[in-house]
Amino acid sequence: MTDSHACIRRQALTNSFNNLWQMAYMLFLWVRNNYGFRLPSMLSELGAGKGEVNIGIGSTSSLPLMVILWGGNGFIQSFGWPSVTNVFLSWFPDPASRGAW
Repeated sequence: MTDSHACIRRQALTNSFNNLWQMAYMLFLWVRNNYGFRLPSMLSELGAGKGEVNIGIGSTSSLPLMVILWGGNGFIQSFGWPSVTNVFLSWFPDPASRGAW
C-alpha cells in the first residue's frame, strides 16, 4: 500500500468518525430535550419530586421509616451500578492504577 492510499484511508476513517460523533451528539440533544420536556409531567403524575426521598430521610424521626427510605433509595440506585463498574474498569484497566480501599 502506498503512502497516499494510507492517507486516503486515514482521512476516510476520520470523516466517518466525525459523522458518527455528530450523529451521537444530535441523538443526545434530542433525547435530553424530550426528557427535560416530559420530566415535570412525569413527576406530577407520580406525585414525587426530585429530592423528596432525600428530604424525607433527613426530616424523619422514625428509624424504621428512615431505614425503609434509605433502603429503597439504595435499591433503585443499585440498578445503575453494573454500568458504572464497566466504565471504571475501562478507564482503569490496570488493577494497580485503581487504588486501594
